[in-house]
Amino acid sequence: MESSKAYLIYNQIGKNIPLYQLMVVGRGLSEEGDDTHIFFPEPTISRVHVVLEEQGMGKWQLYNKSKNGTLVNSQIVYDDVRLLHGDKIHIGKHTLTFCDSISDTMEIRLDRMEEANTSKNGMEGVIFFVYFVLVTFLLWSFTQLFTK
Repeated sequence: MESSKAYLIYNQIGKNIPLYQLMVVGRGLSEEGDDTHIFFPEPTISRVHVVLEEQGMGKWQLYNKSKNGTLVNSQIVYDDVRLLHGDKIHIGKHTLTFCDSISDTMEIRLDRMEEANTSKNGMEGVIFFVYFVLVTFLLWSFTQLFTK
């Protein structure tokens, strides 16, 4: 049974995962497709890696069950953490973004699109620089051929 309109965004595929009052994230105890669990069948992920539980009034707690810890916002946590809107939970190679509501999900997606555009613009600058260096080298090479 779905409690609040809290969601996780599975960043690698952009999929919204609705949160229920109690959810387990890990590689065991569940089969893929079970709505109350998020299943990552990888040996680097604990059987019960984290448990997400609603604490009432839209507040969510992440209970770390992994002996290796879990990353929240790129910081390793060994204890329990209260989740805030936009928190990024890193479990193995997977990233889940916590959202308080469906409208916030769209806001985070727009932020991610802006980040992607920024990195794309940065990459265009690198490509231009490489092209410029290559053309300069070719022109220099031709001048060396004809000046000898």
